[in-house]
Parts: sequence; C-alpha cells; structure tokens
Amino acid sequence: MKNKKLWLSIIVLIVLIILITYFILRQMNVIDNNKHDSYQTYTIKKADALNLKGKSSPQTIKVYQENREIGSYIRPQIQNNQVVKKGTPLVYYDTNSSIRPKLQSDVKKFQSYVEKDYTALNKRPNDKSNQQRLTKDQQQLAQAQHALNLHDNQSSKDIYAAFDGTVNYINKDVDKNGNILQLISNKPEIKTTVSEYDIDKLKEGDKVDVDANKGGIKSQGKIIQIADLSTESQKNVDHASKNKSTPINNSKKASQYEVTIGNLSSPIKDGFTVNMKVHANTAQLPESALTKDNCVFVVDQQNKVHKRPIITGHSQGNIIVKQGVKLGEKIIKKPNDDLQEGQKIEPSNS
Repeated sequence: MKNKKLWLSIIVLIVLIILITYFILRQMNVIDNNKHDSYQTYTIKKADALNLKGKSSPQTIKVYQENREIGSYIRPQIQNNQVVKKGTPLVYYDTNSSIRPKLQSDVKKFQSYVEKDYTALNKRPNDKSNQQRLTKDQQQLAQAQHALNLHDNQSSKDIYAAFDGTVNYINKDVDKNGNILQLISNKPEIKTTVSEYDIDKLKEGDKVDVDANKGGIKSQGKIIQIADLSTESQKNVDHASKNKSTPINNSKKASQYEVTIGNLSSPIKDGFTVNMKVHANTAQLPESALTKDNCVFVVDQQNKVHKRPIITGHSQGNIIVKQGVKLGEKIIKKPNDDLQEGQKIEPSNS
C-alpha cells in the first residue's frame, strides 16, 4: 500500500513538472500550438536603378581679367592650350604701378601708432585720452590690414591658376571687356535632370556608371550635387533678375531637378552625350504595405510584428522611404486594420 502511494506521488510530481515546463516554454514562445494568421511579407530592398542621359562639361571655367590694382598688364606667362597645375602663374604684370606698396605702408604706419599708444598708456594708465587714441589706431590698423589682405587675395586669384586645367587665350592682349584668357578645368562633370518622382531616391555620393561610347570603356562617378530648386523655379529666378514680370508656369508637367555627376574615373570630352545608370541606396516598399497613419509592420525573428512610423519621399508606385526602415528588414505587405503590436503571425514570403 505504501509503495502504491509513493508511486502515485511520483507520477503526480512528474505531471506537475511537465505542466510547469510546458507553461514556461509557451511563455518563452518555444512551444506555440495556436494557429496564427498568415501574412505575405516583403523584404526591404534598394530602389530601382535610374537610367539617365546627360551632357559632359568642364567642372569649372575661370576667366582671367585685367586687374590694374595689381599693376600694368604685360602679357600671359604661359602658352595657349598649355596644361597647368593649380598655383601656376598665368598673367604677368608690371607691379611698379601697383597700389600694394601704399597699402603696405598704411599697415606699417598704424602699427607704429599703436606701439606709441601702448608706450604712452604704460606711462599714464589712467589717461582716458591715451586709451581712446589706442582704440582708434587699433581700428585703423585692422582696416588697413583688411585692405591689404583683400588686395593680395584678389591679386592671387587674377594671376595664379585656381585649379588644374588647360589655358585658352581669349586675347593675348586685353579685349574690350578686360578679358585675357580662360582656364578650363581638366575634371569633367555631367549635368542631367531627374523627375520629381525620382529625386528623393537619390543622395549625394550615390555611385553612377557612365557610358560615353557604346561598347567602349565605361567610367564610374558619383553624384556630387542635387539642386534644391526645380529647373522651372530656377528659370523664374533668372526671369526676375532680368526684370521680367511674367513667371514660367508648366504646372501640368512633372518638375525636373538638375543633378551633377563628378569624380569620373576617366576623362570625357566636353559636350558628349552620355548614358548613365545611377545606383540609388534609398529603400523602397510597395504602397500596399503602408498603413493609413503612415506606418509599416516590421516582422522580427520570432515572427512578431512591430508597428513603426516611417518618413516617405515623393514618388509614384513604390514608396520611397527616407527614414524608418533598413534594407533587408521584413515587413507585412498587406496589413489588416486589426493587426496588433507584438502579434505573432505566420509569414508567407511573396
């Protein structure tokens, strides 16, 4: 009889342990016998690459003009069509007629005034007139130094090559507009335009494949600038600057934005039309995944869903996501209105 009671107690204890273990595993989602709703999921991926056309041009063109404050213009210091490095002297001046000696003399004069003022102030520290004179001379010294710095900076810009490039004479002497020569950058760039529905896909730094000659060697570059104003708005700004009162209005057409591609791995001749493929790094998702309050349901590794707000870009068709989800994350493709935070689902990949 005692043995039967012992065995009965052991069996009851084992059953209790099994039940407790089962309950714990259920709480830890190791065991789950409930039937969960099945949802199609979508893995966040990059927006489709954009195929564009554009025109190549030099990155910069600088025109060098006569600057009589430097001195009397004599001649160019380099040959026509010569390739030069940044800092190369391009224009030769006779500096005997330069205003620089006077500017330099003014600086030295006011420096001496300030030194005398300090000496006087040390002898009579409580003399207000000495303090006032010092303040005035310090201001005049600062103005004289500023004028000298401005002159030197402008002289440098009008004499030396501002960047690597090729020199083209406009006039070996000086033309009626004061032009002498132009420096053409040896770094090409490409201008193109992108629709308002694609502009939010792009970011500065996105990689671009460039094909200037079909079947030829391809070049690589990256986006270096994206215009803030549409081409239409920019035209209106230009009209306003020319005192033209009638604005341009093409409201029926999608707005276009200028995009500049640079840092090209190989040179492209000025004026060439090129084909490009822009590899956007922006996330996209189907429109059906978006809830009415601009959120998505992200599925974690335990197949639980988490509602997350996102910031979208301007687009047609697939949604462009500027913030809120990462590439590779899994979301519900068509969430129901009754889907709850933390709910476990049965994913069905589309």
